[in-house]
Amino acid sequence: MIIELYKQRVDIERQIRLALQHIYHLLPTEKKLPLRFGQKRSSLPLGGDLLNQLFGTATDDELSPMKQHISRLIEGITKLGHGLQIQHQQFTSFIQLSAEQMEAFSNVSVAQEHVLGNLQDKFRLLHETEGQGEHRLIVPMQHLLQYINHLRHIDELRQYIG
Repeated sequence: MIIELYKQRVDIERQIRLALQHIYHLLPTEKKLPLRFGQKRSSLPLGGDLLNQLFGTATDDELSPMKQHISRLIEGITKLGHGLQIQHQQFTSFIQLSAEQMEAFSNVSVAQEHVLGNLQDKFRLLHETEGQGEHRLIVPMQHLLQYINHLRHIDELRQYIG
């Protein structure tokens, strides 16, 4: 039963790692907003006034509120982009920390698997060999105590990670 639980945990770890890989794949790359554009205007508004009267084109005075509005939009988008970059960095560091914790947990589980295998081998060897009754009881108890100590260390690690 312990081995089945261990296999299920290893399978869950594998699925989590695949999910993390998909998340890394979906994260966007950094893109900078373009610098200000369309700032070419005539220094003498005489041509603009003439064109306004002849063809109804917009003058600098009429475009000024629109320019201010676009400037505010660009400023807001820049702040939004900066906020998104900060959130991206925080999310990336969270994922990296989670991956490191999963790696530590995986290493602990590999050590646990090794200890369980040794314990199984020793129990099997003890069962197969003939010996004194006391020896058959003392040796498994010592190995069981070692295993319990390993579990205690794993619980300490889980509390540290959590």
